[in-house]
Amino acid sequence: MQLGEGTLTLDEDTIKVNTGDVVFVPRDTWHGLDNTGNENLQMVFQYSPAGFEEYFIENGTLTGMATKERTAEEYAATEKKYGMIYKDK
Repeated sequence: MQLGEGTLTLDEDTIKVNTGDVVFVPRDTWHGLDNTGNENLQMVFQYSPAGFEEYFIENGTLTGMATKERTAEEYAATEKKYGMIYKDK
């Protein structure tokens, strides 16, 4: 059985991650995940305190539902609202 693998970036640090790994991401820390393997790799989040998940509720789509049609301006508004920052590679 192959396991997912990737690299997780925390601000300027990069660490190797594999299926089943757990990583603590401190508040206000930029983070990103790159799949470096051939298998699917999932990232599961738990937020404390609660509230940030609202960003994903506003922008995301539940499995089996029609994809939300949103403009770049609508995405930018929710990114600003929740403090999301996307970095270009």
